[in-house]
Amino acid sequence: MRGKPPVSLALGVSLLFAIWLLASCATQSGSTLKAVSAIEGRAGGKPGDTQSENPPEKPPAKPPAELPAEGKKGLEIVSNPSNAEVILDNEYRGRTPLLLDAVGDGRHFLVLQKGGYYAVARWIDYGGDYMLYETALLPVTGFLNLSVSPQESSVTVGDSRVSPGFSELPVGSYSVVARAFGYADYRDTVSILERNLTTLDIALSPVPFDYTRLSAVRTAVNPDNPGILGSLELTFSVTGPGSGTLTVLDSSSREVFTDQLSEFSTWDQSYRWNCSDDEGRLLPDGAYRILLTGTGEDPEAEASREIDMRIDRSLRVAPRSLWSGAAGLLYAPSAEVLPAGTFQSTLLAAAFADGSMFRAPVALGARLGLRGGVELDFLADIILTDTDVLFGGSLSARYALASLRGPVGFGAALQAKISVQYDPAAGILLSDTLANFTGISLGLPLQLTAGPVSLLAALDLVGSLWEPMASTRDPRIAAWLYLRAGLLLDFGQIVGGLSLSARTSPLFFDPFGIGLPVQAGAEIHWLIPNSHLLLSGILAAEVSGLSDLYLMGGGGLGFLY
Repeated sequence: MRGKPPVSLALGVSLLFAIWLLASCATQSGSTLKAVSAIEGRAGGKPGDTQSENPPEKPPAKPPAELPAEGKKGLEIVSNPSNAEVILDNEYRGRTPLLLDAVGDGRHFLVLQKGGYYAVARWIDYGGDYMLYETALLPVTGFLNLSVSPQESSVTVGDSRVSPGFSELPVGSYSVVARAFGYADYRDTVSILERNLTTLDIALSPVPFDYTRLSAVRTAVNPDNPGILGSLELTFSVTGPGSGTLTVLDSSSREVFTDQLSEFSTWDQSYRWNCSDDEGRLLPDGAYRILLTGTGEDPEAEASREIDMRIDRSLRVAPRSLWSGAAGLLYAPSAEVLPAGTFQSTLLAAAFADGSMFRAPVALGARLGLRGGVELDFLADIILTDTDVLFGGSLSARYALASLRGPVGFGAALQAKISVQYDPAAGILLSDTLANFTGISLGLPLQLTAGPVSLLAALDLVGSLWEPMASTRDPRIAAWLYLRAGLLLDFGQIVGGLSLSARTSPLFFDPFGIGLPVQAGAEIHWLIPNSHLLLSGILAAEVSGLSDLYLMGGGGLGFLY
């Protein structure tokens, strides 16, 4: 089987180690972090509240109330298995395990019964206070004598696999399935009677070689996508031993690729094709037909199956961040839209800590490709601080206006988003760490791509009842622009980039002013070879000036399918 060479594991590990080293140095802080903390209302306070350097000690906790000594009284009845009926002195009292606290002193007749098990009947002497009666119930069983041909067949009776010969089974009616590669399945039912022997003789019938199904995980593939995302994954089943050939035909029914398959030794098979011809060259966009042919022990009897697929380089699938609520870089969305049925989930976390302050945003995101050139992006986030836990989330929809095709091109999209950032102690969160402030926004992501390099730019118009970094949470209508830009480097299985986000001042008051702080980020993502798993490293900063910033470092995990 042929495929594209994987990206060097050493290169990926080295890049991730480098981002870890940068993150380990992320401890610089200034007045920006203090301003953000004040805006959030640390310790549940309101904006503008101050916090003492040495807060008063908490009052001493009250000693726990003394608990009464634990003690049991009565007759406790336990059985294995449980849920057996308890009949005491010919009166039903419940099901095990059971504690009876109204039992008189003396001799009592106890019966435990449960379907499928022999009943237990005992006289017990109860002397008051506490007494435990515990017993094991024996199952009611019968016997099965099984013979099967061929000997290597797999036979299941109910949920258990049974070997040829004698077996002891609980009484009841069971479904029986016998299978052997190259033979027709046997299905029937068998009844096991109490202390009786049931004989079951099974002789499986050979079946001719055949393909029973052929399907593809996706019937449209972009071979330029990284790793296994750029290949066609086929699954099929065969009825028995044999050999097969896979042939790819183009729209003119010309053979462009042929591969001899391994000998079949089990029912379920899979094959991965990297969309190349017999010379290893990637095929152009277009419609293709996959043809499976094969023979079993009788070479004259040939079986075949076929399926249509297409190669389409507009179906771009690559790792992207969802830190600010829209897929792309940390602070700048891309214009790409996931193909229908494609899914990505990511968990990214960053942290800042010094001797007096701690802050850690955590973002769980997901993106889903829908039909019609639409992508949905979901984000749920929390910000952990040394005093509070802050919550947020957003939902955005992106529609492709112009799709990227090939290594050079231009893309544009229309994006709508609704976001909420919330402080449980004070209400709407007024800081803007993720550049995803509470409100409704319309955006225009643009992307210019030349090989592995893409320039991203986006303009978002936001309407809200609150203002970022304001001095009060009193609602009033506000609107502003997010100005976002980024440099995206996409080398297939390794993706990195730099991004920046800035807000204008409220448009009604100062439409040409810039609201501080602005956000900046650096990131790297590694799609582990031959898998759908992502490893990420990130640096994120809020900046109010050249010497006024705080920097967070972290990383995360993801899944792209």
